[in-house]
Amino acid sequence: MTKKLPILEDQEYPPKIEYALLGVFMLCFALIGIFSIHLPFFWDNVLLSSQFAHHFYENGFSNLILAKEIDCGHPPFFGYYIALAWKLFGYSLTTAHLAMLPFLWLIAYSLFYIVKYFVKQSFIVFCLTMILVEPSLMGQATMVSNDVVLTAAFLWGWYAILYNKKHWIIPATLLMTAVNIRGALMVFILFAIGQVHYLWQNKQANKAIDFKLMFTFLLYFLPSFGLFLAWNGFHYSQTGWALAGQSAEWAEHYEKANLKQMVWNGAVIGKNMLDFGRVFVWLGIVILLFFNYKLKLLSSTKLIALLLTLCTSTLIFTLVVIGGTNPIGHRYLIVFYLMAILIFFTLLKDNKFSKIVLGLVTVGLLSGNFWVYPDHIAQGWDSTLGHIPYFKLREKMYEYIASENIPTNQIGAGFTMYKASKYIDLQDRNDAIGNKNDGLDKYQYIFYSNVINNFSDEELKDLDLKWDLKKEFSQSGVSVKLFERQADR
Repeated sequence: MTKKLPILEDQEYPPKIEYALLGVFMLCFALIGIFSIHLPFFWDNVLLSSQFAHHFYENGFSNLILAKEIDCGHPPFFGYYIALAWKLFGYSLTTAHLAMLPFLWLIAYSLFYIVKYFVKQSFIVFCLTMILVEPSLMGQATMVSNDVVLTAAFLWGWYAILYNKKHWIIPATLLMTAVNIRGALMVFILFAIGQVHYLWQNKQANKAIDFKLMFTFLLYFLPSFGLFLAWNGFHYSQTGWALAGQSAEWAEHYEKANLKQMVWNGAVIGKNMLDFGRVFVWLGIVILLFFNYKLKLLSSTKLIALLLTLCTSTLIFTLVVIGGTNPIGHRYLIVFYLMAILIFFTLLKDNKFSKIVLGLVTVGLLSGNFWVYPDHIAQGWDSTLGHIPYFKLREKMYEYIASENIPTNQIGAGFTMYKASKYIDLQDRNDAIGNKNDGLDKYQYIFYSNVINNFSDEELKDLDLKWDLKKEFSQSGVSVKLFERQADR
């Protein structure tokens, strides 16, 4: 009887199999993007992607400063990129989504090799599969979103650090800085990860710390720092302000948080780390840590490296963002969710128990795409595949409104449903749906959906008690409703 050979920690796939797996993984991301080409802009992307892009598409590319009413402090270069794609390949949702493919492929490529670096060969396919069901990453992958670009660039930079391809850090960090204010923070986190990685490697090799080498590493980040200063300096010279948007529409997001708000922000970060099925990943980590500790199996240096990376990253991120009043979205933490998945897989062993835990965690994480909270609880709809039915339901409601000859200027709605349709689905309907924040009583009708979080509990109670439900469409936990003011009001 032939003896079964043990699986070695450093065993690698033959090159042909490795490239085939990489190709399949990249194809999966391409299919996600292609299957999404009909989806309209959603949530913050209506402003940060569509309205930014429309500004350049309609006004030309010579002036980088956005119109005052949409200038919220973010660099405009992602919108510039989408507008350029429209000019070259046609004004359509298809063009906008296809323009995301390079960044989806960059995510897939970088993630594949990051997984290969940390995860035992026998679990690589399972790890890649779990990544493909991660709700927030997949939800964002269906969108024209600068957070997809930010995630791609961060993973590219992390890959460059792990494989000592430091020259790639420069374009990765420039890209991060160019698309989002948060990019500067993520660049600093990437720098910290690089230093932690170097110190840990030196400790494992019993080498002395080379401070000159650590300083040299900083040089790869200077171009992105220069871009950050140059852009914000230029913006300040043209507008008199930088970083913090001046419009009253989002002024509340740029204030300093008090102690209560800081505690709340910390709780939100913790909740987001567990939300949409990720609680099962963390439960799996806890179970495997206990099981491995009991059997004295916690000897993986890569596990400790990952734990140091995640702790350093989340600590820096938390200390910076809890001090502000900007809502902390699920999409802000995507790279940390991926780190948690990697930690889970470094704890797995080749035994039946680990495989049972793996199956349960994968199913639990997949279930996160179907989690729906009651209307009065805010939900990160842009960070789950669960939002997708909304677009079809929204279209049905528009058809109903047209069939009933209801003037759109008599309808109020929440962010971003009151934006002109051309910014959402690129259709010029000449609609004039108003902002419900002007006051519900200003309107005869209210267009509501549970994917919109900015209805207060008082407003929801008001709609329930003082308005009649004229029409409702729902599917898979998503609903759109048209309320009509009661006749006696």
